[in-house]
Amino acid sequence: MPELHTIRWVQEEPRNKGAWTFIREYLEEISGLEIEYAGRPAKASPAAGRYSRHLIEHEAILTGAFKEHTI
Repeated sequence: MPELHTIRWVQEEPRNKGAWTFIREYLEEISGLEIEYAGRPAKASPAAGRYSRHLIEHEAILTGAFKEHTI
């Protein structure tokens, strides 16, 4: 069984919303790993505001979620 080297938290909400700010410290404590974040940047509004911007942000989330991690 391969060893776990990376945990990546993926969320659609902005970085300062959703569970990320709560769960990061807990996951790092129990895993002993630094948790990576893939999601929208922190912002005051939970929505992108324009559909074209939403598509750009959504694509960035998916790219971040499935990117390769090099050790």
